[in-house]
Amino acid sequence: MQKDTKIKSTESKKTRRFIAGAVCPECQKMDKIITYKQDGEDIAECVSCGYVSQRPKEDEVRAINAEKDAQGVVQVSAVKIIK
Repeated sequence: MQKDTKIKSTESKKTRRFIAGAVCPECQKMDKIITYKQDGEDIAECVSCGYVSQRPKEDEVRAINAEKDAQGVVQVSAVKIIK
């Protein structure tokens, strides 16, 4: 007899954390945003409506901020909507 082995996906092992006080930009509900890493990327997801955004890499944010600084506008943060 051959023993069955389960292959566990890294997707099922995601560490999800709720962000206290966060409001979903899509459905406006509070305390429904979770964050986790997927393929090395920081992902924020609303468990209520399914809104998903990806935090840009630090180098991307620096490039955006440098461009805005040159234009006289300061960019504090950015998100990339992936859904």
